[in-house]
Amino acid sequence: MRSIVGSLGVMGVLLGLAMPVSAEVLLQAGATETKLVTADAYRPMRHRLTAEAGQTVAIKLKLANNNPAIVSRVVVYAAGKRTPLVVDNQASYRVVDPTQKSKISHLIVLTLPDAHAGEQGGVPVTYEIEPLFDYDAEPLFALGTNNLEAAEEVTVAEDVLAAPSTVRYRMTVETATVSQRLLLEAQARQAEQDYEGAIATYTRAISLNPDIADFYAQRGRAYVALGEQVDGISTVQQAIVTDWETAAQLYERVGHNNAASALRSQLQQVVETAD
Repeated sequence: MRSIVGSLGVMGVLLGLAMPVSAEVLLQAGATETKLVTADAYRPMRHRLTAEAGQTVAIKLKLANNNPAIVSRVVVYAAGKRTPLVVDNQASYRVVDPTQKSKISHLIVLTLPDAHAGEQGGVPVTYEIEPLFDYDAEPLFALGTNNLEAAEEVTVAEDVLAAPSTVRYRMTVETATVSQRLLLEAQARQAEQDYEGAIATYTRAISLNPDIADFYAQRGRAYVALGEQVDGISTVQQAIVTDWETAAQLYERVGHNNAASALRSQLQQVVETAD
């Protein structure tokens, strides 16, 4: 199983501290249907969004059928184009409605790419956003890419191919909050091997939004990398244990049991290595 934690990759965007906590709604789309990705059946649905190039947004996909085994990403196109734009700073995580604990939504945070070579940030661009849905246990789309090309190399179970499902969802696009922008900044620092800076940035994101599993999971990874860098995982072992166990419990809260199991398995390996 390829967990979302392990597939997030590293992404980056400069933090705008002036960003308001209450986000501006840029697009709302509802009562939409799309088939889950399969090897032979996929009906894409695109939603038009006009926003500034370089703007960081949060795309919320509220699933009507609420299947916890479904995972999601998005592909971004310039309006009317068939080739997806390169998005190298996309993070995915799950949230639950506090008033309806069983209602799972997927949040995808990304910085809108330039639609044309050499285009400067701040220029209004019309984009088309295409959600991708798949089963958590048998991923068909590649979480680290922006299209379906890598899906051809993935081995898929026969029963998944035999019974494609349809997802009904409501999509909202908003300007990203400070904590969401911090998540992307922290991952950028991690990519640059600035692990202490990444840990500090994840900590700021957690202080603003303490209920997101990926914030803890990623900070734990930064602690692991820091320990390897200074040859002292044992010195940060308790921080790793605390973060990853917290992340696992939060994953279970949103029905992401596969991610929780994978993280606990990795945690056991880290503990054994440190001992």
